[in-house]
Amino acid sequence: MFILPQEYQNEYIKELERYLHDLLYTLQIKGKAINFAKLIEAVSYNSENLARQAIVAYLEKMDLDFKQSKIRKDRYYVKDYLPRTIVCMFGELTYNRTIYLDKNTGERFIYVDEKMGIWPRIRYTQDVRAYAYECYADENSMIKVGKELGNLIHSKFALKRNDDYALSRQTIYNFLKVKPVHFVPDIKKESGRLFILMDEKFIGCQDKGNKIVAKAAMVYEEVIRKGKKNILKSKTFFSSADKDFSYDLLTYLDEIYELDRIKEIYLMADGGAWIKEAFDNLELPDVRVIRCLDKFHSYRALYELCKDITYFQISLYYISRNDKESFIRSVKDFVKDKKDEDNYKYLINHFDECVNMYYALGPCAMEQCICHHLMSQFTSVPKAYSSKNIERYLSMRDNYRNNRNMKKIYLEAVEQERSDRPVTVLNKTQLSFSIFDKGSDIPYFNTANLKGKMRFIPC
Repeated sequence: MFILPQEYQNEYIKELERYLHDLLYTLQIKGKAINFAKLIEAVSYNSENLARQAIVAYLEKMDLDFKQSKIRKDRYYVKDYLPRTIVCMFGELTYNRTIYLDKNTGERFIYVDEKMGIWPRIRYTQDVRAYAYECYADENSMIKVGKELGNLIHSKFALKRNDDYALSRQTIYNFLKVKPVHFVPDIKKESGRLFILMDEKFIGCQDKGNKIVAKAAMVYEEVIRKGKKNILKSKTFFSSADKDFSYDLLTYLDEIYELDRIKEIYLMADGGAWIKEAFDNLELPDVRVIRCLDKFHSYRALYELCKDITYFQISLYYISRNDKESFIRSVKDFVKDKKDEDNYKYLINHFDECVNMYYALGPCAMEQCICHHLMSQFTSVPKAYSSKNIERYLSMRDNYRNNRNMKKIYLEAVEQERSDRPVTVLNKTQLSFSIFDKGSDIPYFNTANLKGKMRFIPC
């Protein structure tokens, strides 16, 4: 069992006692709000300092135990002792570890780093990267995430902090370079009815034209009325910028639902051309598919055409009676200009979908969904994305909105990505050229202007 050295605990207690002593002797009759804030600052600083010391003591004790073990003596030579500095959620810490050489292969081996998964070339540990991954899925701003994360690492609460400890945007970008995570639940859901809401959003693109078409679907099973609110049961999101969105969505549904149990699917959207194509591709055997037009778009088009609440209600009555001929007679005289003609054609071409939506068992909140799910994240700030990254960011957003464990997903993704990397062995000796990698967050000295001189790279 690992026990923290007593001197670390004593140091922690002494620091708090010193602060409390100063506070009591400067305390006046009437207390001040800053006193409690100073107490929080002192506890936060000393607790994090104690945590860093505990981590260093644990790693060095682990290294010593392995060094003295029989396994190490049989297989590895001791080559060197080198310190390593890393940054975790408790701040920056430096620990000493032993460098070994394999007796058979001559490969370099560091037990502590391998055992704890502290990979070469990284300065920020995986807990910091996982936090950034989760935070970015919600805020979608690398600048905000870097500032929040940097200050959080420095201290949970500090009154004297004037410097900005923000991590750079490029650092956060490097953290997010993992493959899109494909989440598949262990147990499939069973439901006889599904509601699927679909919409699209145009996102700025850097390399392919001006826009990326991101498509989103919200799936739920039923609507539960609670007071004045509608609660969507088993709500889940799926987004993609892939051209085969309908097939990807169908695959996603097959992964989370028992499709053989589904008897009805309500498809709700604004009637776009790509959505019609998606409707056709979502036809399933022995499943009744009801196509519905979003009330927001249909009611807005109808009111802009009638321009009067009385005529609007009369036209809506014909929709409720599924009387298309009477509906046409009631609205065709309102066509005066090009906009009216567009609204008229829109309603006539989607009349059956309007009727289905009127009698649908649940509301269509796709505009609200697309605003909160995609628009507020990807279009609220004027920026453009690379087409090679957008699919990864959409996957992150889906997982976050579907209440997945983002930190765990990130750690599993980087582990899988690392296991897929090939290992190159030259003359039975593992050579590391990691210092030259563009993605390395270890700084190096650029001496390109010093012709004929040696380039020094810190170890």
